[in-house]
Amino acid sequence: MIKSEREYQATERSLVANKRKKDFLECRFLHSQDPKIKAQIILLEKEITSEEELLINYLAAWFGRTKLRSLVIENLTAINDIQTELIRARIILRWTRQHLAAKSKISVRQIADYERSNYSTASLATIQKISTVLCHELKGLEQKVT
Repeated sequence: MIKSEREYQATERSLVANKRKKDFLECRFLHSQDPKIKAQIILLEKEITSEEELLINYLAAWFGRTKLRSLVIENLTAINDIQTELIRARIILRWTRQHLAAKSKISVRQIADYERSNYSTASLATIQKISTVLCHELKGLEQKVT
């Protein structure tokens, strides 16, 4: 169980490292078909799944919900989904980066940097701030439609 922002960031870094290791091992396995490499890949897949669940559960608790319902998707299978959905939600709302920056009180340049890196450089607090702004607007849009 992740208990702090620091632990969240360490888990996120570990997840990225494990995904890179898995990609590397999959390339090696394609060339060698070594069963030891396949076993390592399976272990890494389990570790990746575990880390993703830890991150999602932390975010769910941090957002004050038992299940994290991201902007325009029902179920998250990986933390990367949130990052992609922030950009998708802005596009669905037909907002410019300038409009999102004004609403979230974050500079346009910072929004552009976050989107360029798929929000991988944004802190959890920043992701929460932006998602709150977008969620509020999406809920208003949904109520107008229904």
